[in-house]
Amino acid sequence: MHQPLRLRLDAAAFAHNYKRLQQLAGTCVGAAVKANAYGLGAVQAVSRLLREGCRDFFVSSWWEAEELSFLPPNTLSVLHGLGRDDEPRPGVRPVLISLEQIARWKESGRSGEPCDVM
Repeated sequence: MHQPLRLRLDAAAFAHNYKRLQQLAGTCVGAAVKANAYGLGAVQAVSRLLREGCRDFFVSSWWEAEELSFLPPNTLSVLHGLGRDDEPRPGVRPVLISLEQIARWKESGRSGEPCDVM
C-alpha cells in the first residue's frame, strides 16, 4: 500500500548545522525560511533557530511573513520587496530591489523604519 511521503526534521542536527555555519562564517548567520522553510515548517524551523540565537530571517512574500508574526520586530525581511499592492507589516523589513521600490518605501511614510537594500 502506498503511503504519502513524509519529511522528518532531526531538530538536534538542524541546530548543530546552524551553529556550525555561524562558526564557519565567523559572524551572524541569517536563515531563508521561504516556502515554509523549504518544506520543514517555517514556524518550527524559526522557533528552533531563535533558540539557537538566529536573529535574521528571510521570506519571499508579505503573506509568508504573516505566519511568523511572533518574531521580534526587525528580525524578518521580505525578499519580494514592496510591490504596489503590498501592505507591509510594522517591524518587518522589505528588501528593496529597485529604484521604484525605494521611492515607494519613501512614499509609504515608513522610510524612517529599517529596510534592506539589494
